[in-house]
Amino acid sequence: MEKTPTQIVSELGSRLLQLSRPNKDSLVKLLREVANTLSQIDQPSATNKEKGLKLLEAELRPLKKSIIKHGLLKNRDNDVSLLVTVCVSELFRILAPNRPFEDEYLRV
Repeated sequence: MEKTPTQIVSELGSRLLQLSRPNKDSLVKLLREVANTLSQIDQPSATNKEKGLKLLEAELRPLKKSIIKHGLLKNRDNDVSLLVTVCVSELFRILAPNRPFEDEYLRV
């Protein structure tokens, strides 16, 4: 059975979370794949929006944790920073009106 985009993002987030000291190449490769996959995820339908958002948040949690754990929101590399920005903006789009991160993590 083919995996859904949310399952793929969850697995990629878990892989990223397990890296102890990710180098630029591994980060760029994983983040590019995450960004492409996130663009395929739609918001839940209006009829089950609250339940759908909770399920999405659970599946996207490994990615959010890895972004925080590795300090990717503050990464100084241009390629990594761009891909993290794309991923975070996709998370905002998917999880709206909920916030994917607390304010403390978004302040630079």
